[in-house]
Amino acid sequence: MTVLRFVFFPFRLLLALYYRARNLRSTGNTLFHEMPERFVLVRPVGLFSMFVPVRDYNYFEYLATLRLLGESPDLQTLILVVPSVEASWAQVEEIGREVRRIGAAGKRVMAYCEGGNAKSLYLMACASERYAAPHAGFLAILPEAEGYFFRGLLQKLGVQVETYTAGKQKDESFEILTRRSWSPSSRKNQEELVKSLHRAIFMTLGSPEGLEKKKAAAFQRFLSERVSFDAQDLERLGFLKKRVAISRFRDHVLGDAPATLPDGVEHPFGNRPPEPVASPTALRLERQITNETTLLRRMGRRAYSPWKMRALPSVALVVMDGAITMGRRQEPQKAHGIQAQPLRDLIYGLAGSRDELVLLYIDSPGGSADASELLFEAVYTLSRKKPVFALVGATCASGGFYIASAANRIYAPAISLLGSIGVIRIRPNLTGLYQRVGVDRRSLGRKPGREILSETGPLSERTKRIVRDELKKSYELFVGRVALGRNCEEKQVHRVAGGRVWTADTFQKAGLIDGQFSLVEVMENYRREAGFPDQQQFRLNMYPQVKTDVRSLVSGRIPFSLGMGHALESLAGEKGLSYFSLASQMIRE
Repeated sequence: MTVLRFVFFPFRLLLALYYRARNLRSTGNTLFHEMPERFVLVRPVGLFSMFVPVRDYNYFEYLATLRLLGESPDLQTLILVVPSVEASWAQVEEIGREVRRIGAAGKRVMAYCEGGNAKSLYLMACASERYAAPHAGFLAILPEAEGYFFRGLLQKLGVQVETYTAGKQKDESFEILTRRSWSPSSRKNQEELVKSLHRAIFMTLGSPEGLEKKKAAAFQRFLSERVSFDAQDLERLGFLKKRVAISRFRDHVLGDAPATLPDGVEHPFGNRPPEPVASPTALRLERQITNETTLLRRMGRRAYSPWKMRALPSVALVVMDGAITMGRRQEPQKAHGIQAQPLRDLIYGLAGSRDELVLLYIDSPGGSADASELLFEAVYTLSRKKPVFALVGATCASGGFYIASAANRIYAPAISLLGSIGVIRIRPNLTGLYQRVGVDRRSLGRKPGREILSETGPLSERTKRIVRDELKKSYELFVGRVALGRNCEEKQVHRVAGGRVWTADTFQKAGLIDGQFSLVEVMENYRREAGFPDQQQFRLNMYPQVKTDVRSLVSGRIPFSLGMGHALESLAGEKGLSYFSLASQMIRE
């Protein structure tokens, strides 16, 4: 290996000199960046992945890209074009953190919007200068509790829904099937959740960058009272610096063009007008503007060193998104849903990998208790061999938190929901429905207690007692697993158990999570704690790897990923790297 390094060193040195020369020729310090509306969490791999349509951004690579833009010495001005955002509030919060970090690094950050929602305003609030189209409209709906209750409909159909729980408030999540409205405790819990989420959102939205406290307070009151409004209202409140037509926005913010369209323009007819000549201002603006690919490539060339020839340390990122089911061992990995058996094999396999750290991104409302226990054992076993950190998405409830508690550490965004520590079993009784439609069901040879798996008839008291005992054992195991994983006493878990849902702030105060950090922040903290140099780069290995083949392409089961608008164009560029592969390579390095 030493001989090979010596042989290839002259070539690496020439490549480094070439990169330096290329960077000297590169110009542009202003980036117009159109933010995505939504994200995906996994990306397709395999021979046929190139045929998958490019639609959405990969969330983790996008966070890495924002961090790289903030660290780029070539970037001076970042102009964000903010859409009507469909991503989760948790994702919006983490993106907002990165935007603020870019501003804190001394960059000029501006935001432009042609209309949107509350999430659009949240991201705009992270910029120091804000603009909007002259007549842009906004619909700012914050998180709220709203439910449809189906007990009356089910009664008319002759359907009864029986719930058996362990955990005082665990059955509240299924009140839509068993009640006509919220129970008092459920109403109180949801009201507290809504208030907590609003507080977390207004920590940023209610105090926009560059807005003095008095105007910020007036803006927050306005948002609390109004749902729909326009750009003129936001300009009057001081949230917007100016309303500018999109066709004139670039020249207005970077040059000296007026903000509105000119009036009274006379078009010459008969004679062909002379060819327009670019003004010095226009030429200067063209040289000033760059794009994401150019900036990232400049950073890659600047970071290249002929002396560094060792493989980079790697980090594994395992995405757990959706409901938890048992799955089958030989079942291929899917983009959505958490299949315990194939995922368990993947986690066990990471124990022998070269990854320095394993990150679990968990966004799940829960699911099968047995499947959750299966994954807890796998994660807990892995966490004894190498560090495992759980990163919470929008929701980490019930079985989702069961799995997360097996990690060495848990981190969650402020705008997220956790908890629901409890166990529930649902049983529909369709006897009335069968009678209405003329269906008779008969059984022979049924064993005692078998009626728990039947959808007709009431349960005997003996069977109910068995069900309650099983649920109690599962609940005690759940609480014990959380206490084991969090290295605390069970009474500490019981304070927030019982089936209630909480925000990250409450769980952090209870000692059940370790902090409120994003993926990039967790990586930075790990790098320091593990003793790596400040500029140490890592290779990021993402799982599950959803492989593409002809069958999956035809059936449409492939997740749409790699979502950069011009990603495919850059495939023919330097080294054949797309924007996102370059961005993910940069976070690895």
